[in-house]
Amino acid sequence: MKRFTIIFLIIIILILSSFTVSFYSYINSPLPVKEDKLFKVEKNDSTSKIIDNLVKEEVIKNKIYFKILIKIVGGDRNILYGYYLITKDSTPKSLWQKMIRGEVERHKFTVPEGYNIYQIAQIIENQKIGDKKRFLSLVKDKNFIKTLGLDVSSLEGYLHPATYFFDPEAKEEEIISAMVNKTFDVLKEINIFDKSPKDIHQILIKASLIEKEAKVKEEMQLISSVIENRLKKRMRLQFDPTVQYGLKRFDYNLTKKDLMTRNPYNTYVVDGLPPTPIANPSKSAILAAINPAKTDYLYFVAKNDGTHYFSSELKKHNKAVYHYQIKGKKGEL
Repeated sequence: MKRFTIIFLIIIILILSSFTVSFYSYINSPLPVKEDKLFKVEKNDSTSKIIDNLVKEEVIKNKIYFKILIKIVGGDRNILYGYYLITKDSTPKSLWQKMIRGEVERHKFTVPEGYNIYQIAQIIENQKIGDKKRFLSLVKDKNFIKTLGLDVSSLEGYLHPATYFFDPEAKEEEIISAMVNKTFDVLKEINIFDKSPKDIHQILIKASLIEKEAKVKEEMQLISSVIENRLKKRMRLQFDPTVQYGLKRFDYNLTKKDLMTRNPYNTYVVDGLPPTPIANPSKSAILAAINPAKTDYLYFVAKNDGTHYFSSELKKHNKAVYHYQIKGKKGEL
């Protein structure tokens, strides 16, 4: 009897040892995936549902071992929903640890201050976040724009510059919606969200001009004052970035012919503000648009160091243009 008990214990030990070796080999061996893939966990998916989906997508083959792994490692509650990247060298253990840490995949997408819809579309294409043509089509689609609570011809100016994180399979609609909602948040922060849509549109147009002209934030209110002063005197704004926008030639040295080419955005030949923003302004530019400095400035010219020389008389302005632009000198006049 004693001998039988010893044999029985030896068998149990061998079985447990075999199981332990098999189990630890399984949880530390690469998963049966031929190439990197994304696995989606839906909101409120239970652990059982996640396991079933992993089996269905042939990510795991030994359901029992995976359940034991979860019991040992823990964390079988509140798995963060989203997309998880499964690489060819992922193991059951590393995959589950990634899930309990909530390491969902996100595309990091940054919209620089002052970028327009065409430049943003190019980033989207370059980073393979979405389709450039579809993005541009949507930001000009009045029916889609209305679903966002806006009645404008284009979403130019309403796509707030910031860093965003999107699911790898996010649609262009989701990306655009997030940027527009961020603009709404900013407008609420500075207490102008309750203004009329027309007033907000005008503010964003001015803010976009300020954003494109100001190289340093300290000059934004000064440039804003030039806009207000020229509009009050019914002077044409004559802002180069509006011409570039109308021609869709960005970062391009304008010619005299360009300045005289008539289009709705050319403020050298058209009175007042352009019909839409020409870029997507920062919060600082929006604040400057609603709080211009108190000046009598009507002109400014780049000083070749990132700042501008401001003047209220054409004679002084022409002198500054000669000094800074034609002679190319630095320093004050």
